[in-house]
Amino acid sequence: MVDRALRKLSKQSSKSLNQFILEIIERAVSAELPRAIYTDLDSLAGSWIEDPKVDAALVAQSVVDRELWK
Repeated sequence: MVDRALRKLSKQSSKSLNQFILEIIERAVSAELPRAIYTDLDSLAGSWIEDPKVDAALVAQSVVDRELWK
């Protein structure tokens, strides 16, 4: 009964029985695995907004105070 149902479903999805069963197993196992937590900054890519105040603050940070470096 299970065999016939799997064969029917694999045929409907135009996949081999082996491929169909492997995909079912992968889905079942991946549901139990912890989700990956991304700590990169990809979501910020391309979101920079020009701001003259920020630009001025960044320039001020790169000025060397010669008195502090004596």
